[in-house]
Amino acid sequence: MDEYPHKPVPKTGDDYSVVLWLALAAISLPCLLVSAVFLCKKKRPAVLPFVLSGALLLGSAFMALTAWKEYGNGIDAYAETEQFVVLPELPEGFTYGTVRKVEVQIGVSGTQAVLSVPVLPTVDFAALRSINPDIVGWLICEGTDLNYPVAQGRDNSRYLHYLYDGTKGKAGTPFLDFENNPGFSDKNNIIYGHTLLNGSMFSCLADYREQAYYELHPIMLLLTPESAFRMEIFAVFTASPNEAGTGNSPWRQAWGSDRDFAAWLARAQGRSVIRTDVEVSAEDVVLTLSTCTNRGRDRLLVMGKLVPVE
Repeated sequence: MDEYPHKPVPKTGDDYSVVLWLALAAISLPCLLVSAVFLCKKKRPAVLPFVLSGALLLGSAFMALTAWKEYGNGIDAYAETEQFVVLPELPEGFTYGTVRKVEVQIGVSGTQAVLSVPVLPTVDFAALRSINPDIVGWLICEGTDLNYPVAQGRDNSRYLHYLYDGTKGKAGTPFLDFENNPGFSDKNNIIYGHTLLNGSMFSCLADYREQAYYELHPIMLLLTPESAFRMEIFAVFTASPNEAGTGNSPWRQAWGSDRDFAAWLARAQGRSVIRTDVEVSAEDVVLTLSTCTNRGRDRLLVMGKLVPVE
């Protein structure tokens, strides 16, 4: 009997419908041309193939364009989110979340003081939540296209198919597991996101399987209405959704003791395909990014510990 809570792992891959329709269009085009040649020679048996292949070509081309338009709708919608986030210019040698020393003048006496100020983007969560109250955070990976709001629904299905503004779209929205605390205070906070043919959303996570890519992007930034966190990546690996409900499951959210949690962390690090110097312990809070790989049969996990930026 399964001793761990079990729930299905969201399928966050592309449906490849645009590929299917393009393939059908490619097949029907030569059939249409051949039947047209025979029709020009006034051969009556060519009429039906001509009509059928023409209908298939027009229908599949229409469906391919419709599917591709959904990608465009997602790109346009998320391009509009740039108005909600201000990315400050980084001083040389700095990354988002690092602290810089700033000299300030205190009072009329002109006393100088040195303050430690983190370099952080600014997100207008009030404006975002006026559009969609389900927005709980913003995830950024510097130097990549991963720069998206994070939502949380009443289940793990809505934001597979709905954009951040509530409109329907293939890209969906990166979303926090519905059983997680929206303040990202649980032991394992899970964000799901799509891997898409156009390279958007969580598609860049596949690159983390390469050591060189990890070394260029070892840290992500998670912003919430109340806090800011550095996500220090410590493990990247592939898992089967069948692991859900087992002790080793990367989607596990409850442990009986700190010892059990520490053992779970150690097993995750042991599965990693990259090497990191990040140390994790039972006192840490984990952020797990989950997306599809292997055409939806498996999931790629990028795990990091959340370190508050103060």
